Order: sequence, then structure tokens, then C-alpha cells
Amino acid sequence: MSEQYVIKKITAMYPKLDKTYRYDNEQQRSVSCGATDDGAEYSVNFIMDDATAKALWSYMKTTYAEEKKRTGLRLKTHSRKQMMGCGHTKLI
Repeated sequence: MSEQYVIKKITAMYPKLDKTYRYDNEQQRSVSCGATDDGAEYSVNFIMDDATAKALWSYMKTTYAEEKKRTGLRLKTHSRKQMMGCGHTKLI
């Protein structure tokens, strides 16, 4: 999929895009790790207004349905309420 979706008027917070990270329970924080380590992920949180979030959710839902139909794609997803609170979806 090579389509782009531009999100305007948001604030990106705590980006972890330079390398993979996982949460370490002993240290109670995210630590860098290898890309194939259990729990490894790239992440970024967003703050956006309700209208922007609803438009993004609608776009993501439609795109997911189209890709699932076309390729059998499966995503580990969170509910809309969780998405609005934590802002992430993971490929599995």
C-alpha cells in the first residue's frame, strides 16, 4: 500500500522511531532493544482534536477493510476508545 494520509494540527509526543524499544518492567521504562526481541516496537503518541481523530479513525477503518478483503491482512487492534487514548495499532 503506497497511499498517504496527511494529519494536520496534531502534536506528536514521545517518538521512538530511531530504533526499536520495549517496555522493561524492572526498570519501569522503555529501553532500546533488537528489532526481533519480544515486545520490540517503534512508536509515537499523538494529541489531536476530536474531529481530526474521528476523520483518522474513519480512514483507518475503511483502509483496513479494503486491505483485509484484498490481502487477508490481519492486525492486532485496539477498540476505538483505546485508540483515542493511546493512539497505536500493531501489525502482527
